[in-house]
Amino acid sequence: MKINRTISGAIALTIIVASLTACGGNNQETIVAEQEKSIPVVVSKAMKGNIYQDVVISGQLKAENEISIIPKIAGVADVLSLNVALGDYVEKGDLLFTLDNGTLGSSIKDSLLAYETAKNNFDRIKKLYEEGAVSRQQYEQAQLSVSDTQIKALQNQMSDSYVKAPISGIVSALNIEKNGLAVSGQPSAVITDISVLQIEADITEKLINKVFVGKNVQLMIPVISDDMLDAKVSLVNPVPNSLTNLYKMKIQVVNYNDLLKPGMIAQIYFAIDESKDVFMLPIDAVIQEGTEYFVYIVEEGKAVHKTVKVDVDNGEYIEIVSGIKEDDDVIVSGQEFVKDMSSVRIIRGE
Repeated sequence: MKINRTISGAIALTIIVASLTACGGNNQETIVAEQEKSIPVVVSKAMKGNIYQDVVISGQLKAENEISIIPKIAGVADVLSLNVALGDYVEKGDLLFTLDNGTLGSSIKDSLLAYETAKNNFDRIKKLYEEGAVSRQQYEQAQLSVSDTQIKALQNQMSDSYVKAPISGIVSALNIEKNGLAVSGQPSAVITDISVLQIEADITEKLINKVFVGKNVQLMIPVISDDMLDAKVSLVNPVPNSLTNLYKMKIQVVNYNDLLKPGMIAQIYFAIDESKDVFMLPIDAVIQEGTEYFVYIVEEGKAVHKTVKVDVDNGEYIEIVSGIKEDDDVIVSGQEFVKDMSSVRIIRGE
């Protein structure tokens, strides 16, 4: 009978152990099942910084200062000398070309002779007038005859035959040749200063009140490189074009290394709606439904719906004005799979 009691005790112990094992297995299975039901998410806290919206428009580089050289002549004149070629760089005051002055030289000589004769005559009349030998009328007539106005005019015409560069720059057009003709009213040459260039661009009514003279912008000239160049807004026309209803804007850029050339296409980047020292989130973390913007934060393993107020977005980040706290864990990946109070588990924090 002792053996039977021993066997009975062993059987009872086995049943107890088996029961405990079964209970432990059920608890583990429950935990695993709950984990399998929870949604994996990535969280991040809102970061603080500056955010602005970038606007990109295109325009073409042009010379800011370009002057056509039109000789001050009547009719046509022979080109006696030509000191420049197309593409040459010239300094202000350099002699470009010389035109035939025709009979100007002899005319000046005749005028100088007439002036000297009139002056000598006036000196004689003046002396007689002081002695009372001639009338005041004779004195005044002699005085009026002494004038170098005509001489100065002829000398100016003479100097006009020596055509000089009015500015420093590149000879960008040359329409005459040596021993050819220069024609009145037609440009003989064009001087283009490329040390400072400008870009003309059109902007819409949404931007006109956000762009002002002196505003800093950045340029990229794709044909040269992806590097950004600093530039400034030099003109904003507050009156729109009557046909396009667009507003004219000009950008000025200094051509420090002479790599920029008129005609090149530039991309203009400028910031609008800038906010400084504000909270930001990746734009994908914020969900929009109708007029409401909201995010999900994680609290005690649950996704909690939080309505937020937003402002500036730059396509990558968006400003959070209110609705969350600085230390909230905001779901930034996986939020499209959760609802309010969904069970979640954090697989990574950023």
